[in-house]
Amino acid sequence: MKFIDMPKKNKDLLVYIERNSLTFGGGLFDDVVKISLDEKIISDLEIVDKKQFIEIVQSQVKKSEIITNLILIFSNNASFFKELPIDSTKEQLNLAEKGFLSLIPFDRVAHKLIKFTKHYQLVGINLGMRDILKEALMPLGYKPLVTIPAIAISGFDHNVGLNGAAMDQIESKLASLKSLNLSETSNESNESLVNQVTTQKKSYLPILVGVFLVLICLLTLLLLRR
Repeated sequence: MKFIDMPKKNKDLLVYIERNSLTFGGGLFDDVVKISLDEKIISDLEIVDKKQFIEIVQSQVKKSEIITNLILIFSNNASFFKELPIDSTKEQLNLAEKGFLSLIPFDRVAHKLIKFTKHYQLVGINLGMRDILKEALMPLGYKPLVTIPAIAISGFDHNVGLNGAAMDQIESKLASLKSLNLSETSNESNESLVNQVTTQKKSYLPILVGVFLVLICLLTLLLLRR
């Protein structure tokens, strides 16, 4: 009987982001590890010293020899919120969303509108923090899988934060949590649409030039026949 070696797989690496701390679990960690961050490194959810922030993160996380999923969880105190009535119309939700995003004091924001039983919840985060965490961890073999707000995790104990039970809970609900991935809110979609329209216009240009040349040829032939 020939045995087939199954590919090795690490546990997903989870990073729980709070206003002034990071908690790591899973991956190559034997236990949950929490580190506090000085205000000279991060202040009001803005990373002040990017280089030192990356060095601290990389000093805590072991390099993975195989590609390992990375799950980022933003705590309530590292997120912005706006609650909306469950009977809000689509137009009311869109209007509230625009107003909410204009109040988040970062150049780049990720957000999600989450529907709960009795209300809607707008959640926003500083996308820059997510990107710098990715920049720190991807060279160590960690592939970003999803970025989720802790408020979306049913039963998550916000007073306790990330621990073994919470990690098991997140992993068990990961399939549904992927749909709550915090996506970029900038004008990406609008820019994409503009680029698409521009590309379409450019694609028509050679056709118009060709038609114009054909018309000139026809007119020239008509004149010659006369």
